[in-house]
Amino acid sequence: MASRADQLKAAKKEMQRAFEKAEEEEKRQIKETDEAKEPSPWLRRVRCIPHLAGINRKEVREYVEPVDEKDEPHLAIMCTAFEWLIQDAQHHAVREVVGIQTLFEANRKEVDKETNMPFDSWMDITTIERYVEVWKQLLLFVFRAEDDKAEFQPPYVLTEAQQSAMQTVRDKIGAFQEWKGEQEKNAAGEDRKEDEGFDDGDDEGVEGVEGAPKEVDEGFEDEMSEETKWMRQI
Repeated sequence: MASRADQLKAAKKEMQRAFEKAEEEEKRQIKETDEAKEPSPWLRRVRCIPHLAGINRKEVREYVEPVDEKDEPHLAIMCTAFEWLIQDAQHHAVREVVGIQTLFEANRKEVDKETNMPFDSWMDITTIERYVEVWKQLLLFVFRAEDDKAEFQPPYVLTEAQQSAMQTVRDKIGAFQEWKGEQEKNAAGEDRKEDEGFDDGDDEGVEGVEGAPKEVDEGFEDEMSEETKWMRQI
């Protein structure tokens, strides 16, 4: 039978292990803190800390990992569509389109303070890429979290309007994937027809080949134009 000293020693080790486990768990969990101490008014407004309270940090990072096109093709399409959206916005957020006053308002940081510089949509490319990456991470977080099992989802709840908007995006992505699949099938069929034409070996076949590049280029431009329309719908 263990002595009292041994029992106390074992109990102390057990308490130490429990303390270390609790400490490690606390480090991994996102904690809700006093929002009044948060330096960013924007973060206070969107309430990031309460929304993520109790969530494992590793799981949050997985939500914002870059997309693998093979594993998550629908999210890859969404990210591409968002990049195109930013490019469209860059072309429209210029003085010739929206006017100088609108650009000054867009660059205003606080409601009660004027800005002395208009918004510049053609800022340094590295800055744009950094901003786009942050917004893509936000999109990925929301969509991945919503698709996750209920017990692993963050504590926030989307409104009906938000759920409807997300479903609309999913539907448009699905329709785009169907259209893209049909385009690839049609292209494969055209390739087979062209291969059969090469087998003829007569002069008419050669003449057809000489004119082919122009036809292919025109078709490619039409396809890209149609794809642009799809991306803008998403």
